[in-house]
Amino acid sequence: MFRTFALVFGGLCYLLSSAVLAYYLCWLGGFLVPKTIDSGAAAMPGGTALAAALLVNALLVALFFIPHSILARPRFKAWWTGIVPAPIERSVYLLHCALAMAAMMAGWQALPAPLWQLGHPLAEALLWGGFAFGWIFMLGGAFSIDHLELMGLKQVAYNFLGAPLPPQPFSTRWFYRVVRHPIALGHLLVVWCHPQMSLGHAFYAALATAYVLYATYRLEEPDLDQAFGENYAAYRRRVPGLVPLLRPRR
Repeated sequence: MFRTFALVFGGLCYLLSSAVLAYYLCWLGGFLVPKTIDSGAAAMPGGTALAAALLVNALLVALFFIPHSILARPRFKAWWTGIVPAPIERSVYLLHCALAMAAMMAGWQALPAPLWQLGHPLAEALLWGGFAFGWIFMLGGAFSIDHLELMGLKQVAYNFLGAPLPPQPFSTRWFYRVVRHPIALGHLLVVWCHPQMSLGHAFYAALATAYVLYATYRLEEPDLDQAFGENYAAYRRRVPGLVPLLRPRR
């Protein structure tokens, strides 16, 4: 009974998280969705209303980013799987991320005052190109490693079949030959590359950038060092972290 439940639950969490991620990218880009980062009732450009909007937005971002990092840490997962069965641990993680991201987008306070608005076709094309490359790096990074394991489907499938989950190998293929963190690089491109940058968009991009840098270098890389040892250390010496073609620091 649990095997069937886990399989269905994992599949639903995968579909929900994929749909929310697609909405998130359109929310940032400002197209195809009813509510974007700059739509809705705008806060006044000064005074307490602006401060309140910034505070609300910062709390919404923290609601997503802070648990997103805590739930992914090996020590937390070792404790958490004593409560949540291991086959659905990743699916529960995806469910939380999807709900937190949806809440952030729904509650976001629009601050549409423009910081820059490019009118030159070439400049607009370059920024939209960067936005598209962000999509490519995010999706390509996810599929360069074991996408099914990353999204929790492999865990519930092996559990349904009654087979042990094989260990996750150390992989440096495709996008991971360019940078060590292609998903993080793609996220940075997506949040910053837009020809019409508003105050609210820039505020979110700044918070997202601070989170990406901290989570990547202070949380994820130490975990990878511990998990893969010298294999990851050698990989880190030859492949840059976030900036392609930038020689890694020894």
